[in-house]
Amino acid sequence: MADTTKKLEAVNDIISALGGTPLAALTVGTPNAHEKIALDLLSKHTKLLILHKDWRFSYEPKVAFTANGSGLIKMHTAGDPSTMNIMRVVMNESNPPPPAGMKDCEIRRATAAESADYQLYDIINKTFDWGAGTIVYLDVTRKLDFLQLPEEAQYYVTAISKSEAMTNCGAEPARISSARQEATKAWRMLMDNHLYRGGLASQSRNRQRVHVYQNQMLQGYITGRFPHLN
Repeated sequence: MADTTKKLEAVNDIISALGGTPLAALTVGTPNAHEKIALDLLSKHTKLLILHKDWRFSYEPKVAFTANGSGLIKMHTAGDPSTMNIMRVVMNESNPPPPAGMKDCEIRRATAAESADYQLYDIINKTFDWGAGTIVYLDVTRKLDFLQLPEEAQYYVTAISKSEAMTNCGAEPARISSARQEATKAWRMLMDNHLYRGGLASQSRNRQRVHVYQNQMLQGYITGRFPHLN
């Protein structure tokens, strides 16, 4: 069984900020109101963190996918762990023919049926058919659980989740301000630890510019100026 200590610590950090009683262990079954808020926010901000940037810890370049006999490339297929946790794909620049030029693709449900497989869709040619046996190279962003994140990312997700929980629950302005400052500090630590794939944070000439931009994004996110990130 996976060690859930870090997640329990994060949940208790949020619960304590809301004035609740810390837990001895994560609930098996239905959590109480404070625990549910904490778990929901940790899940939300883990997903948002991964989707917002290509991080080294969730990014896998040039993964080969082979179309089946019907020309389909199935994604999120039950029983195939290599596809079940894929959140996003981008066509790799080094694709050989025939997919060359097909630079725009996405994962779509094949039909409206809830039981339908998710497949790779060629947006340019408007088809699921890539040609039987065709190999397509994709840069993959994988979905991770909170416990799979690096420590710096866990710290950031916990801090931003606590800040949002306190804001939503109407905590004192001074405590909310302190929580937001902690979230900003956590973001800076995350960027400074070379976990962003672009490597901007590791280059001294760009570090200050990155911090300014990310602080603007963080404040906009907290205050609701960027609702599409929620």
